[in-house]
Amino acid sequence: MSTAIPETTPDTNVVSFRLTANGVTRSETNVPLSAVRERLGDELADLLAANQAQEQANAAALAYLAATDWYLVRNAETGAEVPEDILTQRAAQRAVVAEVSWDIAL
Repeated sequence: MSTAIPETTPDTNVVSFRLTANGVTRSETNVPLSAVRERLGDELADLLAANQAQEQANAAALAYLAATDWYLVRNAETGAEVPEDILTQRAAQRAVVAEVSWDIAL
């Protein structure tokens, strides 16, 4: 099964990953995606790129949610309305967040 590679941006031209095989763990950072393709094949490279892209999307979404939490606290404490655009964007950001699985068995 192949996973589509996210649109190429400077952040997705390299990947960082940790592989564990037979009890041995190997970590790599900022490895060119082309080198991963050559050594590990397209399917694994696609998985690494997709997971890294999701991890970046998760970080951005969680940062937005953290930055706007105060609206909800203020609402709970004072009853002040949370702007509708904030509620809408928070719902959209929650939908972006997904679990990323880096456990790859070789």
